[in-house]
Amino acid sequence: MPTNSTMRPVSFRRRTQDRINVTRIVNRLQSHIDGELELTSTQIQAARILLNKVVPDVKALEIKQVDNSNAQVIGNDQLRAIIDGSAKRIG
Repeated sequence: MPTNSTMRPVSFRRRTQDRINVTRIVNRLQSHIDGELELTSTQIQAARILLNKVVPDVKALEIKQVDNSNAQVIGNDQLRAIIDGSAKRIG
C-alpha cells in the first residue's frame, strides 16, 4: 500500500484533503450567502460542480422502510438449519 512521508496510507491523505477542500468551499459559499463575500456566478457554479463530485446528492439517495412487524427471533441452530436447507419455513 503506498504511503506518504508520515507513513499514513495515501488514500487517508486524499480523503482528508477532500474533506478540507469541501469545508473551504462550503465556508466560502456561506460567506457569500451571509453577504460577507462577493462571488461571481462562475465561482458559484464551479463550487457546485466540485461539491457534486465529493458530496452525495440527497435526491439520489433512496431510503426504504422495511416492515418488521412479522420479524421473528431465531437461534443459531435454526439459522444453521435454514442455511443447510433442512428447516421448515418460518412464518
